[in-house]
Amino acid sequence: MQSNELFTQRHTILLDGGMGTMLQAAGLKLGARPEELNITDPETIQRIHGMYAAAGSRIINTNTFGASGHKLAKSPYTVEEVIAAGVACCKKACAPYGALTALDIGPLGELLEPNGTLPFETAVAEFARIVRAGAAAGADLVMAETFTDLYELKAALLAVKENCKLPVLASMSFEARGRTFTGCTVESFAATARGLGADALGINCSLGPQEIFPMAKRLAESLPGDFPVFVKPNAGLPRADGSGYDITPELYARQMEPYRELGLFAAGGCCGTTPDFIRLLNDVFRDCVPGRAAHAMPSVICSPVECVTVDGVTVVGERINPTGKKRLQQALRDGPWRVIDRESMQTDAEREQAAHDCLSADFFLTGANAVSLTGELVNIDGKGNRVAAIVFGPREIIVIAGMNKVVDTLDEAVHRARTIAAPKNEQRFLGKTPCAQTGCCADCHGEECICNQILITRNCRPAGRIHVILVGEELGF
Repeated sequence: MQSNELFTQRHTILLDGGMGTMLQAAGLKLGARPEELNITDPETIQRIHGMYAAAGSRIINTNTFGASGHKLAKSPYTVEEVIAAGVACCKKACAPYGALTALDIGPLGELLEPNGTLPFETAVAEFARIVRAGAAAGADLVMAETFTDLYELKAALLAVKENCKLPVLASMSFEARGRTFTGCTVESFAATARGLGADALGINCSLGPQEIFPMAKRLAESLPGDFPVFVKPNAGLPRADGSGYDITPELYARQMEPYRELGLFAAGGCCGTTPDFIRLLNDVFRDCVPGRAAHAMPSVICSPVECVTVDGVTVVGERINPTGKKRLQQALRDGPWRVIDRESMQTDAEREQAAHDCLSADFFLTGANAVSLTGELVNIDGKGNRVAAIVFGPREIIVIAGMNKVVDTLDEAVHRARTIAAPKNEQRFLGKTPCAQTGCCADCHGEECICNQILITRNCRPAGRIHVILVGEELGF
């Protein structure tokens, strides 16, 4: 298959599955950069690519998901060297099977302004560097996947369109409530990414086939009938004992059968899936024809968190936060109290003392990794000082959480804390755990693990000690 034949196939084509899963099985060491193996152990990378191609995958992603300047900052190899080697490994493995090589691009590992400190223009420039390296190395197409911030995906798509002529497939990861962790809706993703020139849109990672299906259906309904749609679900959820994921290849294949009605352009797998999973998808999609019936496409206008149909005179405005973070901080400091702010401390010793001082504070302000509709708070911590204060110490606890933290059940709350909040915080702290590199929980147990303590708060003593304030917008991870 040639890249110009990509969207003219008569049947649904298969994508590949998880790379991290295979590398861990091959002995990838905790904290190692998977992308460096393109140079240090190309035989292993080629073998994995080849196994997917032999299983039926016709689009194989390069081992470059984390090949950004930020994530490779301490690597002895440049972004260009890692990407060139990754494309070469993939093309060599694909050649005997006629499979295409997709330059795999993941999030940069830094939060864009205003949630973080990375300027949008800098993000575009970093993605452009990645795209130019991949195109020069001979990639057949681009796969921008596992994005959770629509603004960052916009930067990636602009970089692709401005720096190469390759087809680009774009995919975001959604939580069970139907939004990404930053609050982006499926409909906003569809409208924005299609408008920016993506050639196909999909959903990958975070959840298994059953959980993703309703969102994939919404995605298909938000796009023209002939617009290509794809999915790459996880193999369910990680098992608590660290022995892998909870869905077998056979169950995965059964749970993928409903996707036939969506007329997918392509299907594959993400975290926890292997060539065995892909092999069984051959029968699932053997006679499945891409595309759906034509339907009317309304005009829409959207932000990441809301998509509005424009069918007449529509008033467009914005919400303004009247306090603002800086003013709120100043108000706290100007009040009749002493504020203990670990972030303002200059040395490790000062920060350590501040953590101890917080345990005897009158009021302790904190967030939550998840809030369940059944009444539980779930918080995850590496060192333990935050969860310790919630359990005992400060006279009153004030928990401030955005609506993106709210889930239906306790199980979903724990899942969100481990697979959404923990990887993002580990990336924010520039950690070296597997989740910091891949964005997916690997149930690791290393020294830098951020999941050392998981606190489930069902009630509190004395009654009324913990106050939960839900804010009607998206806040943090």
